[in-house]
Order: sequence, then structure tokens, then C-alpha cells
Amino acid sequence: MKRILPLVMALALLPACGDDPPSGPSPGALEVRLSGPAGAGAALLLVEGGTIDTIEAAGYFTASAAYSGTAKRVLVAGQDLTGALVRIQVPDRRVAYQATLIEIADGNTYQLLDPAQFTVAVLRP
Repeated sequence: MKRILPLVMALALLPACGDDPPSGPSPGALEVRLSGPAGAGAALLLVEGGTIDTIEAAGYFTASAAYSGTAKRVLVAGQDLTGALVRIQVPDRRVAYQATLIEIADGNTYQLLDPAQFTVAVLRP
């Protein structure tokens, strides 16, 4: 009986080990992705949710500026914008970042398009 008791106690504590999520920050990259009709040539976005360390181009011309607090305005221009527009480096990927499409323009006529026809998402690459 004395040998079985420590074994039973060890087995009872086993489920509490090893399944805990990491408790510290999870730094890394997130992608801002655009989907919608073809032909977009420029987009102005607002990215917010937490601290953004850097904003990197993902194949298109990219410029960014601080907006308020930790939010950034991001301009992306190029031929037929779709998919990953920019990568953002953040100190903790567990924070809920979001991107809002402020304006979007046609790549040929430069006419403003309806932002409601497009979807923007912030995802892990």
C-alpha cells in the first residue's frame, strides 16, 4: 500500500504538467491581407491593437506613419493589390490586432472604390 500511494499521487498530478500555454509574450510577424475585386492599385489602412515594432513591405510600395497611440496609418500601392500587403513585427502576437481599410483606389483610373467590397484581415503568416 505504501508503494502504491506515491504512484497514485504522481498519476493524479500528471495532467497538470505540460499543457499550459506559454505565459510570456510571443513576438513575431503578422500579415495584413486584402481580398476583394481585382484592379485595386492603392490602399490606405489603419492598423491598431497594440505596439507595432516595424512595418515591412510584402512586394508592394509601402509607407507608414504613426496615427494615435500605437495605431499606424499604412499606404500600400502597386499593381493589382491582393493577398499579403504588409508584414508587421509585433512584441506579442497574442494581442488582437486589426486593420481597417480607410480608402482604396483603382490602379488604372485612380478613382476611389467602395471599401465595403474588400476584406482586410490580420493573420499569422
